[in-house]
Amino acid sequence: METIEKIEAKDFFKFTLGSLELIVISDGEFDLDPIQPLFAPDRDPDEIIEFLEGRDHLPHKLVFEGNVLLVKNGEHTVLIDAGSGQTSGPTVGKIVKHLSAAGIEKEDITEIVLSHAHHDHIGGIMDENGAFTFPNAKIFIAKAENDFWLSEKPDFSKGSDNQMAEFQSAFAKRHIIFAQPKLHFFEDNDELFGFLKLNLAPGHTPGHTVITIFSEGEELVHFADVFQHVILLGHPEWGNQIDVDFHQAVKARKDMGTHLAESKKFTFGDHLPFPGLGFIEKRDDTFHWVAKEI
Repeated sequence: METIEKIEAKDFFKFTLGSLELIVISDGEFDLDPIQPLFAPDRDPDEIIEFLEGRDHLPHKLVFEGNVLLVKNGEHTVLIDAGSGQTSGPTVGKIVKHLSAAGIEKEDITEIVLSHAHHDHIGGIMDENGAFTFPNAKIFIAKAENDFWLSEKPDFSKGSDNQMAEFQSAFAKRHIIFAQPKLHFFEDNDELFGFLKLNLAPGHTPGHTVITIFSEGEELVHFADVFQHVILLGHPEWGNQIDVDFHQAVKARKDMGTHLAESKKFTFGDHLPFPGLGFIEKRDDTFHWVAKEI
């Protein structure tokens, strides 16, 4: 990895991977306060406070980042996820502004590859006027993800919060239907554009996808929402209220953490501290995030 450009305001960070140019774009951030019930919905609050103290976090809230990765070569300018759009308040939905600051206009985007269809990943495909934010972009999503959200009655029986599930279901269905004229599907283990490898990691959603960017022998694993925050590295079993299949998501975190720690692969987390680049290590039977120096 070679750093090309970064700015102190956390708007964007440019670097290279093989022959590819990559840009981490900040969609913004927000404070999650209180932490529960979104994270660790069934845990003792004192257990969470004890874990957070001494880890440079305030014990009653988390900072929730929105990092969006752009991958560019001579032919393709690909966004992996589209950010929140106008769905989550004034501190997020900044992807178009920050893309422009990085020298990329919304008309330049040729493809959007969605890791899954939660609001902070798919919301940005639609602008405030109900039009396509990125008018020239094809949109790619896992067939399993599309089929789940467009089913007559999505099954949320293995999750922990039906009210949140109803919101996510309505939002995902609206945006997937909106995207139909531009929508293309992929399956597990497919490749796109000669530099993206797509692997399903279900649990958070049924078609949740981990995306590996590769070029000239270098790789970056975009693990999307397998780990939504460093607390789920420390405690994969704590889980998230909006995991569609709570226990499958726990297993996905443990499996992914073990794989990335053992392989020492370079990774990207869309909700980890900006720019979300680093490595996962396993120490004392738990996972730790090691941010890459930039």
